Amino acid sequence: MWKQTHMMDESSSEIKGSNDREESDQHRHQMKSLADFGYHFDKDGVMRDKHGKQFVFTDQQSYEAIGEAVTEEIYNIMQRAPYNLRKTHFGTACNNDEKSFIFHTKDFDNKEYMVILIHGRGVVRAGQWARRLIMNESLDRGSQLPYLRECSKRGWGVLVMNTNHNVFTDREGRQRTFEGSGSAIEHGINVWKQFVMPSKARCIAVVAHSAGGIVISNIMEKRSCWMEDEGRTRIGCICLTDSFFEAPSLEKMGKSSRPCVRHWVAHPSKEIGVPLPPLDDHDVYVERVTAGTNVHEETSPVAIDDIFRFIETIFKEFNS
Repeated sequence: MWKQTHMMDESSSEIKGSNDREESDQHRHQMKSLADFGYHFDKDGVMRDKHGKQFVFTDQQSYEAIGEAVTEEIYNIMQRAPYNLRKTHFGTACNNDEKSFIFHTKDFDNKEYMVILIHGRGVVRAGQWARRLIMNESLDRGSQLPYLRECSKRGWGVLVMNTNHNVFTDREGRQRTFEGSGSAIEHGINVWKQFVMPSKARCIAVVAHSAGGIVISNIMEKRSCWMEDEGRTRIGCICLTDSFFEAPSLEKMGKSSRPCVRHWVAHPSKEIGVPLPPLDDHDVYVERVTAGTNVHEETSPVAIDDIFRFIETIFKEFNS
């Protein structure tokens, strides 16, 4: 039920073995920075070389290496002004090198309103929706930075999951999984328990792209994460962008306890937010609308204004 049948991975052909390529923090000083490759993001967020030319694909190996440098660059951008996000490790390991991490705004857990961002599968990490769009178009097209700016303008707290951050290389050169973040779902569940549940947020919105919908639907089905009255008391809405979502518990919830779920679907229509019929009888609890683009990875940037109008409406309803 509620399956987006043409869902793709964020980086299509380049995702193979992406988690196996993840480097630990202790080895990152050996990784090249974006500047080492001769690239930078200009004032418009476009990736250019020293001659002002945009990125041009040459071969898969260099694409992946530059892509990893892009990941580190976005991590750094999120921690600098104007975003000023905090990077927080979690897990019981003694070393941060052996822990996964998330990003969040200062005092996110004390804000009245919170937005949680969950990317899809593949090579993307926290701060990204689609690597291809970041490298070939701009940060505004492929990163989560515009979402961070919109939340900041409204004074909302933000938590950015990092669900593909699953493995690291230990000091002996062995590949190991992070405790509590061995998979996207495990990462999501543990972040939810450790950071979202204890927060003081009165109303929470989730934005999940692609396989991020699988993460939030698994959180919803986990009784230790999603108490019987969680939807009624705190989770205002779930915003999906061309996603995969299956939460049987929605059918069992009463109207007052069911979060509003809206799905912006890749569709030939260039109009945004046009209602679409349900896929099947079970889809009645997920409102499907057009995303304004027929390209899977473009749905999050194209539908952003409509998504924030929806979240604002839900947050206002919680105030009434």
